[in-house]
Amino acid sequence: RLAAELIPVFQAREVHREALAALIVFQQAAELEQLTAGLIEEIAAYLRQARGNPQLRFRGEA
Repeated sequence: RLAAELIPVFQAREVHREALAALIVFQQAAELEQLTAGLIEEIAAYLRQARGNPQLRFRGEA
């Protein structure tokens, strides 16, 4: 639920498209009860790296 509430916040702050994609992957996995530690780590690592590089693509492979 929290992830779903964060999407409009990210959009309002003009967070780049790939970061939004990562958040949506997180949200969908949580809703389907398929969220894993590996996926959380992958998304967190991506968001840290993308903070300074908005062109970095999110692969979502976990």
